[in-house]
Amino acid sequence: MKKVICLFSILMILIGSTSGAVAKKKPIKLKAVQFLNLGNAAEKGFHLFVNSVNKAAKGELVIEIVGGPEAIPARQQLESVRVGAVDVCWVPSSWYKSVVPVAAVMGLSRLEPWEGRKSGLHDFLVQEHKKAGLRYIGTADVAGPFFLYAKEPLKSPAELKGKRFRHSPTHAYYKAVGLVPITVGHGDIYTGLDRNLLDGLALKHATFINLSLPEVCKYVVGPGYWGKYSTVSILNEGKFAALPQHLQNLIINTQKKEERQIKTMELSLLEGQWKTLREKGVRHIKWSPEDSKSFLETVDQAAWKIHGKRLAPGMAEKVKKMMGY
Repeated sequence: MKKVICLFSILMILIGSTSGAVAKKKPIKLKAVQFLNLGNAAEKGFHLFVNSVNKAAKGELVIEIVGGPEAIPARQQLESVRVGAVDVCWVPSSWYKSVVPVAAVMGLSRLEPWEGRKSGLHDFLVQEHKKAGLRYIGTADVAGPFFLYAKEPLKSPAELKGKRFRHSPTHAYYKAVGLVPITVGHGDIYTGLDRNLLDGLALKHATFINLSLPEVCKYVVGPGYWGKYSTVSILNEGKFAALPQHLQNLIINTQKKEERQIKTMELSLLEGQWKTLREKGVRHIKWSPEDSKSFLETVDQAAWKIHGKRLAPGMAEKVKKMMGY
C-alpha cells in the first residue's frame, strides 16, 4: 500500500510539474513595424488586424508593434522583414517592387480584397511574395483612394493640360493626362502652392489635411482612384513557416475575417475627411460620368504601360484578369 501511495504521489508531482511548465510557457512574439508614425489614422486597419490576432491567440502568439519610421526608416522596413531583423511590417506595396515585381501593380487592382480571393489574386500574391522570402498576409488600407487637388475648379480632364502638379513616382500617369510633373518633398508642397509654383497635386485626403493644404488649395477635382491594395501587411516567410499550423491558420483567417470591417472603417474615415474638407472651404468639382471614366481608363493604362514592364512576359494580362479588368 505504501508503494502505491508513493507512486501516486510521484505521479501527481510529475503532472503538477508538467502543468506548471505548460502554464509558464512563453508566448511566441512577433515584432512589427509600420511605415507611418504611431497615431496616424491610416494605421487603424493594420491595428485592427494585429489586435484581433492577439485576442484570438489568447496569449499563445503576440504581435507587438514596436514603432514606425523612428524605429526603422520606412523605406527599409520591408527589407528588415525579409532578412529577419523584424517579423512583420505594414508598408505601401509600391515601395518594394524591386524585391517583388508584381508589387509595382498591386495598387492598380479594381477589386476589394474578398473579391481578389475569389479571382485568385490573393493566392497569386502569396506565391509571388514567397519567392522573395516574404509572406503576403493581406491589405489593411483604410486611407481610401487618391484624389487630385487643384487651386482652380478644373471642370474636366481637358483642363488638366499644362497644369503643374506635384509629382511622385506613384503617379506615373501625369504626362498621359497632360499634367506637368514637378518633384518636391512633402515639406515644400505648402509653399509651392502658396507661391503659385504648383497648380495642384495628387494625394490621399488624410495627408492633404495633415499638411494643412486646405489653406492654399481649395478644390478636389474628379474621381478618386487606386483605393485597393496600396498598403499591405507582410510577414517573414521563414518565421511564418515556423509557426504551428493552427497559428498560421489563425493569422490567415483573422485577416480574411477583418477585411470587410477594414473597408467599413475606410468608408467611415473618408466620410469624416470629406466633412473636414467642407468645413475648411474645400469644394469637390465632380466630372461627368463620361469624363470620369475616360480619366480613370487613361490613368490605369498609363500606369500599366510603365509599371507593367517589371513583370515577366505575359504576366500583365494574367494579373489584370485577376484584378477585375
